[in-house]
Amino acid sequence: MAQMQPAHRVVPIDFHELVISDYTAGCDVAASLAVIDVAPGASHPRARSTRSQKIYLGLRGTVDFTLESEGVDFAIAANDLLVIEPNEWFSYRNNHDELAQMVLVHVPPFTLDDEELTT
Repeated sequence: MAQMQPAHRVVPIDFHELVISDYTAGCDVAASLAVIDVAPGASHPRARSTRSQKIYLGLRGTVDFTLESEGVDFAIAANDLLVIEPNEWFSYRNNHDELAQMVLVHVPPFTLDDEELTT
């Protein structure tokens, strides 16, 4: 039988002009799930996870990603999926005129200790 997690209030956080709502914070789960609002002009700095696979699903708008090992850029729009493997350096930006929104799943769950950021 599936185990229900107690309901908790999701408090969005601001991170480098992004608004991140972590729906699994404080839950004992095998993956974490967040929704990210990316305003026009907002960006995520160059970063990587040393442990987690990152799975992005576009909900609305368009976000432009750069994956360093691939040497190419990807545009993620509604219903597009992008998987970023552990230790892959990436960045992204909303270069468009409308709000973009994505779901982000970390497997295993997100922990700040496993993230590296550069400026």
